[in-house]
Amino acid sequence: MVTIKTYGYLSRYMEDKDSGTFSFPDGTTVLEMLKVLNIPDSGVGFVSVNGKMVDKNYQIAQGDEIKIFPVVMGG
Repeated sequence: MVTIKTYGYLSRYMEDKDSGTFSFPDGTTVLEMLKVLNIPDSGVGFVSVNGKMVDKNYQIAQGDEIKIFPVVMGG
């Protein structure tokens, strides 16, 4: 099981909850996880796992704490 926390508008993809616990097979990448959760890759600014920023090819492991941050736009 992994714990996933989303920030900002990304929480709408988790049924308006900002966190939850999920099970993924070993070897699942961050990008594959986003697809399973129906979170559009284009809306993700960055992902951290256990407090370290990772790329979308990172393979998640059981017990990981994953934070998904949205793209930030300003003007």
